[in-house]
This record gives sequence, C-alpha cells and structure tokens, in this order.
Amino acid sequence: MNGSSNSGGGTATTAIITQDYYDEVCAENVEVFGLSETESIQETEVQLQNQSSSPLSTITNKGSHATQDHATALFGHLSRTFPASEEGIQERSEIEGFKSDLSSFLDVDDGNDSVALALQRISDRVQEKPVLYLSVLHISKGFSSLVELSTRLWTEWMALPMTDSDASQDRKLESVCEQSMTTIKTLIQEIQKLSSKSVPVFRKRDWMVAFHQSVAAASWKYQNRSATASITNVSPLDTWLNALARQTIAKKGHNSNSNDWNGSIVQDLLLLIYHAVKNFEANKQYFMQAQIQQQPQNGDLQPVSYKLLMNMLDSIIVSSSEGSQMDMNRRLTRSTCRLIACLCTFEPDLIESTPDEGAPPMVSSAHANVMCFHQEEFVFKLHQLIQKLYPKTIDRNNQASTDDAALVNSYVVLALRAMAINNEIVQAVVAVGLLKEARNTLWHVASLSDNDTSENSKEPEGEAGKPKGHDDRIQTLVAVVGLFRNVCANDEVKTSLCIGKEQSIVEPMLVVMNKYPEQASLQEHCCGTMAAMALRKPQNAQFLVQEHQAHLSVLKAMQLHPNRAALQRQGALCLRNLVSRSPQLKAVLVDQAQAGQVLLQIAAQHVSCQDEVYAALRDLGVEGVGIMNVRHDEGTGQVTVEKTQMFGEGLETESVTMSGGSSFRPVYD
Repeated sequence: MNGSSNSGGGTATTAIITQDYYDEVCAENVEVFGLSETESIQETEVQLQNQSSSPLSTITNKGSHATQDHATALFGHLSRTFPASEEGIQERSEIEGFKSDLSSFLDVDDGNDSVALALQRISDRVQEKPVLYLSVLHISKGFSSLVELSTRLWTEWMALPMTDSDASQDRKLESVCEQSMTTIKTLIQEIQKLSSKSVPVFRKRDWMVAFHQSVAAASWKYQNRSATASITNVSPLDTWLNALARQTIAKKGHNSNSNDWNGSIVQDLLLLIYHAVKNFEANKQYFMQAQIQQQPQNGDLQPVSYKLLMNMLDSIIVSSSEGSQMDMNRRLTRSTCRLIACLCTFEPDLIESTPDEGAPPMVSSAHANVMCFHQEEFVFKLHQLIQKLYPKTIDRNNQASTDDAALVNSYVVLALRAMAINNEIVQAVVAVGLLKEARNTLWHVASLSDNDTSENSKEPEGEAGKPKGHDDRIQTLVAVVGLFRNVCANDEVKTSLCIGKEQSIVEPMLVVMNKYPEQASLQEHCCGTMAAMALRKPQNAQFLVQEHQAHLSVLKAMQLHPNRAALQRQGALCLRNLVSRSPQLKAVLVDQAQAGQVLLQIAAQHVSCQDEVYAALRDLGVEGVGIMNVRHDEGTGQVTVEKTQMFGEGLETESVTMSGGSSFRPVYD
C-alpha cells in the first residue's frame, strides 16, 4: 500500500500508514468527490481500512468496539483531523515537535537544560493525548531513545566523584536524570491507565514489550562515548542498579535525614526496575545475578543486586521515623516489597520468546529467587519494618480505628505471600509474629464502618462514590487472605487459623466475603483458604459448616461469579473437602443448600475445572455423576450436561426407535 511502511512490535507485521498519505487521501476526497471535511475523514479511514494488509482488516461486522479497535490500531499515531483546518495544522505541528524532541536527545550535551525541557514536553503531550503520542512513540522507537538517554545521563552522573566540591554539578546532572525517569514513569502510568475501550489490548502489550526490550540486559549495550569517562559497555538495567547503589552508599555514610538520601529518586529507580522485570523472565534472572559495580568510599565491594535491596531495608529500619521521613520510608518499603514480590512470583512473559539455538528453554526463577531472599532473612526484616512503619495495626479486641494508615500496605503483604512457599518459611512467618499482624489487619478491615457497602464495591475503578481508601482496603484484603491461603498448606497452622480460640480467621474472613461480594479475587482467595483448611481435617470442616455456615458464602460467591473459572475451581474444591471426611455434612450441603445444582451448572460452563466439579459431586453423593457428559453445541454455543447413554439403554424393542433410541442393533447369532 502506497504511503505506508512495515513495522514489527510483538504482533504480526502490520502496514503503517504515514501522515502524508493520510492527508493526501483526505484532500483528494474533498477535491475530486466534493465531500465535506468531516465526510472526507470518514471516507478516508474506510478506504484505508479496506486497503490495509493488516490481519486486523479481518475484523468486520463485529460491532462498534471492534471497529474502534481496528481504527485505533491503524490510525492511532496520526492526527485524524482535516489537514488544512486550523486544528489539523496545529496538531500536526505538535506531532512533528514531539518527534523532534525524541530524535534530538543523542545530540544534546549532558546536563543541558534543553534536555529537561524536551523531556517535560514529552510528558505533557503524552498526558494530554495518551493514545496519539504513545502510538507516535512506539512507531518512532521512542522507548529506546528515552531509555538510552537515561542510561547515558546516569552513567555520567555516576562518573562524578562523591565529594562536596562537585556537589553543584552532581545536583544539576542528578536533576536531569530524575526528569528522564519521571518521563519514562509517566509513559508507563499512561499505558496502565488506558482502558480496553480506548485502545486495543494488544497495542498496550506492544508498548510494554518495547519498553522491556529497550532495557533488556542481553538485547543491546549502550557504549559510553563521553570524553570524561572510559569507553565501557553498560545496559540500562545495569545503570539503574548502580545508580540505586550509589544512593544507598550515600545514605550509609550520612545522617538518616541527610539530603544525600534522595528518596524520590530511589523510589523512581525501584519503579523502573520493577516495570523492567515484570512479565519478562530474562530481565528477572539478570537482575538477581547482576553484580553492583558502584564502589563505596571505604573500598568494600557492593553485593549482587538482590542483597542491595536487603541493605536498603536495613537502612530504613534504622532511619528516623518522624514526620515526612516516616511517609517516605513507607513509600520506599512499598516499592521495594513490590519489586521483591514480582521477582518471587511466576508470571508469563508478555510475548513468547524463542531461545537461541542450543540454549536451554527459559524456566521461571521464582523459587530460586525466594530462597535467595530467605537466606538474607527477609521475613525477619519485614517484621521489623511492619513494627516500625505500621504501629497503629490493632488487635481484634481493641476499638477499631478508621485510619487506613493502620493497614499494612498490600505490597508488603504480597511480598510475604510470595515468600511463603515451603514449610521452613511458613514456620519463620509464624515465629516472628507476622501471621498475628496479618490477622489483626483482617479484623481491622472487617470491623470498619459499613459505609463501604456491596453497592459501592460494584462501581468500576475510578468512579465517584467510593469511600476513602476503598481500593487500598481491597488490595490489602486480597493480599492478606492470599497469604493465609498459602500458609494453610501447613496442617498445624491451618488448624490454628480455623478453630483456634484466639487465632481463628474464619469469622472476619466471612465478614469481608459478605461485605465485598463483587470482588472476585477476594472471593476466590477466601474459597481457596477454606478449601485448604478443610483438606484432611474433618474437625475444621465441621467447624466451618456447623458453626459458621461457610458453605453458604462459598455457594453465593460461585453464583455471583459464574464466569470466573479459577473461583469456581476453588469453590468446588472447598465443597468437596468439607464432606470428603465428614459424610454427615452431605445432607446440609445437598438437601438444604442445593450445592449439587450449583456444581452441575459450573460443569456446563467451565471445561477447565470439570475434574474438581465431578469429584465434588461424587463426594456429595449426587446420583449418576460417574456417567455425566458435557456436550457443547458449536453452532449455538450452548453447553449442556447430559447422562451418558449406557449399552442397550433407550431400546424399546429389538428394532431401533425413531425417538432418539440407541442406534445399536443387537445380533444373536
């Protein structure tokens, strides 16, 4: 197609329509066919969509949403205004200025004010029109330009000596480095804020893949061409790690409140590293093995990167906890724990990567990463941090506070949850008292004001009307109950959490299930926790059913979220475990609660959890479950559960009936 170019980016190669070609077709539709400006734009986009060689052109007659996705994919990087209009001229000029800012970075001297101004303009444009300018950024390979600029600036900053005589130069260059991080952070935040209604999901994935590949340690090396430093090869991830190390070194040699501890820069560096490793296994593995090159003034060698994170937590533990320093320490702890939770959690890559010929396949390093942090006594450090930073966490017998600062941050709990993968670590969690802190947090949320009703929880994120701190509460609840779900793999711990006089979490967990019924992730974790509690423990099962009617909350969650297969699986496992060693409970679940009907409905909807559903139906004593068959009509899409016809069934005579009997003809020779 004329006026187009080809580009990859994580999806099939697609044709890229240029602004000049778009404008040419627009003008032609006015001059030749006499269309108005608005009609010309509409006709131009219809023409170009029909001409497109992109696989997206197969999207036809599938509703306005699919059409909008197709248009955004093809024209997202263009000014979709009439070229001769005042608005069109201005927007095209702004786009050219945006591209000029991107291409000028490598020609600008380090520390020059024009760099900071260009970065600020890029941030402003992306925030003003995110879809347009993120698309332009992607087409122009802007992520690579920004990441390379950040790498160059930080490399030069780290080459400066850490002495007071160079403080002014240090601060000036550090300020530009900080602006480069702020710009990249703004881009990532805008990508995350875009809903699927405003931009295709695959496009957001492509944008993040472009960022991942720009910072990948193995993808490319930036050659430092500065006259003031020796020529070295350094990757962006290496640079950010060493910049983080230098900030930590500066803190260790000074007072806790010293200005040398630039908390905002450290927080931004942690954020960039987090986004660099999230959903990118190769970067996770590189991070865990990277050796810090930045040397402290006393000559001691810096450790590998994951130990650097532990050193940062140690610095926070011994630092001041007054006023703004407390708030900064909380934010730094949150950022550090989010990074640790990411490193210790299995996540599929955004795109499947093909290993080099002869290289072993990429295997998740999550388990090995957990053991590395465990050797550094992360659980013990986390307990100290919670005691220092969240002193308002209350006991269930005390009066509840409405101050959400009392809630342990969700990322702190997520890091702990990611760590709880074996009995040794679970025992460490119990020994230092972290389960007590988590239990108190659960009680705290359960006893908060009922202003946060289920009606409020139904509202999409960002709508008005939610109580203050609603989203933080939900995130913390999901993390806390997820932690309990993990530690319930230990039989002694789960019995204590279920029927323990002071340790039981059943009551507050059922309270939050009823309080936030529309929160599917929370409901799933609650069902999974009770499923683990009841497994091989009939006394726990009887306590859940007879004392708290927990099965009713489980069935309610399953009925409210019929399309969540993961929740349905945990619900089926819970119902099965409740009766598998307590047959006296079958009548309560089947006759009174109608659990059999709910399970049959699940079997008709979710192939992925049919084994768990059938096992639950069998243990509940539902008749005929061994010969049930799920049929899917590809024409209508309807799924039904039918009894499998056995040999000889349906025969009214020796001949075949016309009313659906078996087609088998018996032979008696």
